[in-house]
Amino acid sequence: MRFDELERYLTVGGGVTVEVRRCPGIPGVVRTTTLHRGNRVSIEHEIAAVYALGESEGFGPKYIGGYETFPELVERLEQYFDCPIAEWRNYSMSPFAEEEIEEGFDHVTAQRQFEDLVRARAVELPVGGEFRIADVHFRHIEKYGEFREDKIWEEQDEYLEKSWGTD
Repeated sequence: MRFDELERYLTVGGGVTVEVRRCPGIPGVVRTTTLHRGNRVSIEHEIAAVYALGESEGFGPKYIGGYETFPELVERLEQYFDCPIAEWRNYSMSPFAEEEIEEGFDHVTAQRQFEDLVRARAVELPVGGEFRIADVHFRHIEKYGEFREDKIWEEQDEYLEKSWGTD
């Protein structure tokens, strides 16, 4: 992929998945990296078989981050992927093939592995970008060490107050 080609995809389509890679040590799970307008990046962890069907369940932690400039975004992702942009692929146009899926997915074990990684803040992310967890379950794992149902409404109120202010 070329720099200008990637910029065009983002301008026309708004988002493009440029990486789909197996998660080391977590069989049956892939990590997807999608670029969005405004130099934003989302990194998601999906069950490979579900992803290959073109569906997304949001199985593992989802991170959202961003960069000041498009060149910085590309540079940081080249480092993260250990791969130059010229070798990137547009997975939005040609998704991960079903025959590439590993067998042996264990939902409970994979969930526990992700929770341990999040708790330890050991999920590999690109340098910079101020990545934050987007889903409440894994935000709780990171913040409290466990999912806290009693904190959901409190956090929603904080979010609404920050977003909309108070009356």
